[in-house]
Amino acid sequence: MRGTFMLLIITSILAGSFLACGTEDACQLPQQEAPYPASGVHLLDETGATWAGDPPTSGPHRALRPSGGIHREPIPRLDQVAFLEAGGVILHYDSGLAPSQVVELQTLASPEVAVAPNPSLGPKYPVVATAWTWRLRCQLVDSKTLDRFVVRRVSTGGLNH
Repeated sequence: MRGTFMLLIITSILAGSFLACGTEDACQLPQQEAPYPASGVHLLDETGATWAGDPPTSGPHRALRPSGGIHREPIPRLDQVAFLEAGGVILHYDSGLAPSQVVELQTLASPEVAVAPNPSLGPKYPVVATAWTWRLRCQLVDSKTLDRFVVRRVSTGGLNH
């Protein structure tokens, strides 16, 4: 009887731990990347342009940044980097993301935060947040973790690079 009781307690603790960490495991830890060497280059089109990653966190970009808020179409990489350089954060999502998740993600949009589809993402990490030299990959929308990333990274662009 005592062994059964102990087993029940251990099972309850493990189950509680598992449920408590559900959304915490939805995202990797934020990763900082070295600024891409061509981060000071302003371009008019993407011909011949390369970036260290996709979506990029630094690199060649346009001179003018796009607006934040909700975007219905993918943001071109040159515009993505211009937005990040100016201190913005982009929340990218895969087109296969559930509509309810897209709506939840869009609640984080603001003039400093762009939310946009990104065809380069896949099912492993259908949500990726980017800021100047920072990337956060998520398996689903974790509003608390994404909001924390935004608060820590918004207005930390690379205008002084």
